[in-house]
Amino acid sequence: MRKLLSLLLAAALLLTIPFAFAEEREEVTLTMGKEFDYNGKHFLEGQSLENNYYLDYIYDQWKVKFEYAWIETDDYQKDSAAIATGELPDVMIVDQAQFTTLLENDLIQPITEAFEEYATPYMKNARDIYYIESYDAATVKGELYAIPKTGVKKQHVFTWIRQDWADKLGIEIPELITLDEVIEIAKRFRDEDPDGNGENDTIGLPLDKKYIIGQTQTDYIASPIANLMGSYARIWYLKDGELTYGSVTEETRNALEYLAELYADGVFDPQFATRDEKEVVVGGKCGIFFGAWCAGPLQNSYGFDGADWVPVVGPVDEEGYFYTTFPVPSNEYVVVAKTCEHPEAVVQAVGAEYDFHRFLTGDPEWEAKCTEYQNEGVNWRIMPIDIQIENGDIVAQRGIDVAHMIETGDRTGISLENQSFYNAYLKWVEDPSYLTGWLRWKGMALGCNVANYEKNVYTSPVFWGTTATMTEAWSNLQAMEDETFMNIVLGNAGIEAFDEFVEKWYAEGGQTIIDEVQAYLDARS
Repeated sequence: MRKLLSLLLAAALLLTIPFAFAEEREEVTLTMGKEFDYNGKHFLEGQSLENNYYLDYIYDQWKVKFEYAWIETDDYQKDSAAIATGELPDVMIVDQAQFTTLLENDLIQPITEAFEEYATPYMKNARDIYYIESYDAATVKGELYAIPKTGVKKQHVFTWIRQDWADKLGIEIPELITLDEVIEIAKRFRDEDPDGNGENDTIGLPLDKKYIIGQTQTDYIASPIANLMGSYARIWYLKDGELTYGSVTEETRNALEYLAELYADGVFDPQFATRDEKEVVVGGKCGIFFGAWCAGPLQNSYGFDGADWVPVVGPVDEEGYFYTTFPVPSNEYVVVAKTCEHPEAVVQAVGAEYDFHRFLTGDPEWEAKCTEYQNEGVNWRIMPIDIQIENGDIVAQRGIDVAHMIETGDRTGISLENQSFYNAYLKWVEDPSYLTGWLRWKGMALGCNVANYEKNVYTSPVFWGTTATMTEAWSNLQAMEDETFMNIVLGNAGIEAFDEFVEKWYAEGGQTIIDEVQAYLDARS
């Protein structure tokens, strides 16, 4: 009994820390570079990036405010310019190469003590249980230099199909879909006027113009086809026990050659290289695409012309196996400038915004505000430091929970956050114009559980950092890879261009990088 009382008193003390700290501290302002795309996102009336509940809760708990040094759709150039001059805002979210440069130039400070003192239990679970590798990558000589963005598992892409178009054309959508079936449906949606306007204006499969294959969480990417063929481009993994960079394998050569054939046959959008593929989905010109459970355009497409999207496992092989990859544990890092006077405020802000976001405040008033965001579909990226620090199984559990509540109505043991998704679904059942509830049903109850498919076969990345040679050569190697892949698929170059690319890749730093990555892995084994 005494032990239980001691634990309860300790927990109560922890809950009072933010309030005591906030009462003693003078107001702190953190400057930050912000990447944010306003397209497709909305705010509650009167709110903005500079005025929202995330910011309110952070200030309420810790008296921390944010001023944005810039707001850009893609802030890579801004980050790079700041790093080049050494004039950094207090907080930045940077990629792996930029993180390495900042460390080498002594421009950021360790946050070890701040993290130990102020990180929330949710954050420490991510560090100690789910993403040990990510925090190892952010630790140098025993000091933590960043809060890594974590890659949530089971967020891979699979197939989404318009049920309403399929019904119109007499197509029966299978629970498991083969590649031949994907191609057949794409061609029929392209050729048989599924939108009924009498014009030849629909396409087959959209295709991402930046990453044709090789990324795990990018909508419209052709990785489900390439993975089925044994290609895992842009990923460092073990192939038969040997370190492999997937973009230079024979399997990737075969996949690119096949994708070029599909493009020439009109299966892919003929204009994919020059347009945003969201436009054809939302605009009602596409009825099948590869996307994750949270595929962005679903809700807007449903609102535009009633597109009834359903998720399907596939393309699968003849035995029903679906081949995909886990995301890299981390590819972005929250760093604190050497000149920042309050590194602890960064840790406090991240913890507070996630406590609000995940219904962990323990305060009904703040929970009601978070529910308001969930009900209105306010995008989480409006939080100031918008990185994922999710628990690794969050997508899998979300799918199980939401499907269970829809089927049974039973909320026993289910988190307040997942209950909020169910509440949104119930609201849609009563009011079909409430599109957020429709998205919760399609994305979470259905999409998340497609991601839970029992015959998913995952390839795991074994390296995602930066070596010494990568610092100098990787950007050129990546540009060469992007150009080669695009030219092959577009038919501007034959498949022999892949062989030339591979030869140059090894000669211009690739072999040295392989040796460096292998040495890194050997040192950790």
